[in-house]
Amino acid sequence: MSVISRIGPQSGTVSESSVTKALEKEKNFSLLLAQASQKSSDSGVSQSPREELGVITSKNYTVSHLLFQNRKYAAHTWDIIHNPANRDKDFTKMEPGTRVSLNPETLEITWDREKPAGSTGETRKTILVKHSPELSPETNNLANDLVLAVSREIGKNYEDVDCYELVVKGLSSLGIRYGGRGGLKEALMNKALATNRPPNAFLTGEGLVSACGTNLFSGAYMNIKDPEALAKEVYDSLGPLLRHGGILSLSTRSRGHTGVVASRDDQWTYINSGRMDNNIGDRVPSQGVGEEDLLAELGNWFRLAKGRDEALSITLGELNHDKLMAYSGPARETILV
Repeated sequence: MSVISRIGPQSGTVSESSVTKALEKEKNFSLLLAQASQKSSDSGVSQSPREELGVITSKNYTVSHLLFQNRKYAAHTWDIIHNPANRDKDFTKMEPGTRVSLNPETLEITWDREKPAGSTGETRKTILVKHSPELSPETNNLANDLVLAVSREIGKNYEDVDCYELVVKGLSSLGIRYGGRGGLKEALMNKALATNRPPNAFLTGEGLVSACGTNLFSGAYMNIKDPEALAKEVYDSLGPLLRHGGILSLSTRSRGHTGVVASRDDQWTYINSGRMDNNIGDRVPSQGVGEEDLLAELGNWFRLAKGRDEALSITLGELNHDKLMAYSGPARETILV
């Protein structure tokens, strides 16, 4: 299990047009702040105006979700959230049903802290399952090769290979161009800038699946009460979708993790880099790359989310041969067993 930052490595190539857009966005936000300051001084100390941004739900469970959907403020989402007026606010404690507002004069975010009427305190779930067609021979070979590639990293220290880098190294072993101009990393960073997010927002397991795979399962679990029961429920739900080479990602608002699904002796496992709480293979570093029992690792993450009073998101995806070909390098690396 790992409790590292959700965001992956930050270096990479970004197109000139993306940089220009980012500078223009910064200029526009400065203008927005100036207008807000002028309105505030002109209005004196009258009652603060409020524009409602929306309601927190199991689908839109963060303030950023609401801001991104607002035409007026979408381009300035992260600037508003990190504005001094909002910097010390604990947005992660919002319950579904909470109404969120923005003061257009000061850009301060406020919300109704009361729980909605009829709140039961039960665990809330949002689950989307997509049944995948039978794997083509090409995709099946890619998935098996991905497992072999990440297996070669088992035993390495976390400082040398973190969880995101492990999956990237696996994809690179398949001949996928990750770095450099026209590579997968550049595409993910440009996608983030195009949607007004930090450049590394999609450098995650979920981001990799969105670019070169197919999402099979997405689940969001809030107000977690019984971690073990939920872990077993999710494990059973994943059952028909689990296969060699699946990319499984787990994330809370403050932590995230990703790795590759494998199997050993009729047992589903999880090859990842982090703290090895449930290692089932050879001796590995306490903090490094190993193969863990999948059900036990799910339980770890539900307990972590409950302890932090955060929602847990779980996604499972598989490689898509056609999408991968867009980033195919000159030749695939031969994998020795």
